[in-house]
Amino acid sequence: MMDRNTGNLTRENPENYNFDPRILDVHAWAYGVLSPVIISVGVVGNLLTILILMNPKFKAGVTYKYFLILAASDLVALLFSVSVFVHIIHEATLVYATAVWYSYLEDFLANVPLSTSVFTVICITIDRFYSICRPTKFSTIHNEKFARKALLGSLILSVIVWLPVCFLKTPVEVDDCESSYFVPPDNRTWWVACMVHDTLTEPLYLVYSWGRQTIVTFIPLALMIVLNIMTIKGFIRVSKKRKEMKNNSVLSSAAPTLSSATEVTHSHDRNLIRLLFAVVVTFFITMVPAGVFNAMYSEYLTSDFEYEVFRALANDLEILNHALNFYMYILCSSQIRLTCRALIRRCFSCSSSVSAFACMQHPE
Repeated sequence: MMDRNTGNLTRENPENYNFDPRILDVHAWAYGVLSPVIISVGVVGNLLTILILMNPKFKAGVTYKYFLILAASDLVALLFSVSVFVHIIHEATLVYATAVWYSYLEDFLANVPLSTSVFTVICITIDRFYSICRPTKFSTIHNEKFARKALLGSLILSVIVWLPVCFLKTPVEVDDCESSYFVPPDNRTWWVACMVHDTLTEPLYLVYSWGRQTIVTFIPLALMIVLNIMTIKGFIRVSKKRKEMKNNSVLSSAAPTLSSATEVTHSHDRNLIRLLFAVVVTFFITMVPAGVFNAMYSEYLTSDFEYEVFRALANDLEILNHALNFYMYILCSSQIRLTCRALIRRCFSCSSSVSAFACMQHPE
């Protein structure tokens, strides 16, 4: 969950508040310098991923449809994160409508695509698990109908899980919000998004927050680790069988054909296994801190320096996860690497905007 801070404070008079002024430096570096770099890199990568995967050569593949939705979810999440990080640096606003956005919509719209992306990764993981470990049942899940249901279910579950955050905050004047450390610089009316209740004293909220993070972070992580370990073991077992079949059929007239088909399948599966392994490692490093932090989040702790350092780390790692997917595709998929090179070469050779658009649609 990408929560925004209610602990913004001007440097002029921090001594009147229980607020560590070093937090301002943390916000400036984490959200004013590092976050824009991560978001920019991620937006470029996910846009390029969408352009590549819209190529006709990929449209017929169920797995690549998952990748397309994954890239789209990551792109939307990164774009909404801009609002989140701007809000962290500039807590209060003079515009009431902006405070309404911060209160009722920002957290919800920023986190739904994040969770949809996580659930889509699980769909891809399950798809690969069946491909390697349950090949006789693979066709029951590796089809357009199942993919549409899985992706729709991912979106619906994300909406349901995050819907309660729309009712946790309300727009109020800064003087009426006990959890706000913002110091108005003038006598105008400043608005903040204020928590309705103190979450530290609300057991029901703690149950919701830990339950939510269990659904969107901890269960997916466990599934990814278990399923990918089983998939990798299954892949090694299948690879040994393929080698044995190849050695035993050297005298068969059909051996060259079978060997060629086997090598193509072997290469395709190996690339996808590498991709999933990279996704698992990245997910663990980048999402576990965010999952722990968001389960224990409270605005009443945002004046604590260590707490804000941990949150800055968790938030930046979370968006880093959604910015890296394209670059893992490039490293792990030879098909996407070749298509990406072709797209870049052809777009550089285009001289007009019309032909450039055509190149993007047909990079080969």
